[in-house]
Amino acid sequence: MDKSLLIYDGNCNICNKLVDWVSDKLPDSFEPKKSQSLIPEEYGLKQKDFDNYVWLITSDRKKVKGSMAVAKVLREMGSGWGVLGTLISIPPFSFVAFAFYWLFSKNRKRLRSVCVTK
Repeated sequence: MDKSLLIYDGNCNICNKLVDWVSDKLPDSFEPKKSQSLIPEEYGLKQKDFDNYVWLITSDRKKVKGSMAVAKVLREMGSGWGVLGTLISIPPFSFVAFAFYWLFSKNRKRLRSVCVTK
C-alpha cells in the first residue's frame, strides 16, 4: 500500500464536509476513502468497526481509529493544525478528545438531519 487510507462514513454529511476540507491540506500520501466502498475484512476489521470510527490505515498497515486518527491527520496538516493534533494526542487532552469523539459517534443517529446525506 503506497498511501495511508483515511476511511470515513460516506453517508455522513459532517464526515464528507470535514474530509473535503482536510483533503486540500493533506500531503498526497493520504487517500480518503468512503467506508461503503471498502470491505472491512481486507483491513483486518469488521463492519461495526467501520460503522463506529474513522480509521487511518498507514502505508505500513498500522491501524489508528477515532480521535487518535483525527489527531494524526491534524498533525500531518501542519502549522497550527499540527499543534492541535499533537495536543489532543497527549493526556489529559487525549481523554477529552476521546470523550468528544465517542459522544458524537454514539449520537450520530440522533443528529440524523445534520449527519446523514439525503
